[in-house]
Amino acid sequence: MAWYFEKQGQLLWWYRNLSRQDYRLQGWRKNGIYPDFIVSRTSPADKTDFDKVFVVESKGIHLKNDDTDYKKQVFKLCNKLAEQKSWTELGLEFPERKIVFELVFGDEWQKVLNRLLK
Repeated sequence: MAWYFEKQGQLLWWYRNLSRQDYRLQGWRKNGIYPDFIVSRTSPADKTDFDKVFVVESKGIHLKNDDTDYKKQVFKLCNKLAEQKSWTELGLEFPERKIVFELVFGDEWQKVLNRLLK
């Protein structure tokens, strides 16, 4: 996926999130979720700025299990809550930006990312 991100002209930046060290989501289970990537899409109005941030967790097709279902539920809740609050309301410095949480599987990640980045 990193090589894919490098070739996308509509991305301002991307970051490989380090497991157990960097950005973490805390759901209702004990251990946090460390998504694989954090990616920003350039703003149509200003190519030097971004309008969306995507938090992406990738899973191999063979890893569809209870943990995957849990992560889907957490991401669904995060997306719902992200639509209800603006970044300014959350005390963040990026007004009018959107954040999207996405779980992608090995057999469909490129199709999903193409859809997200349009």
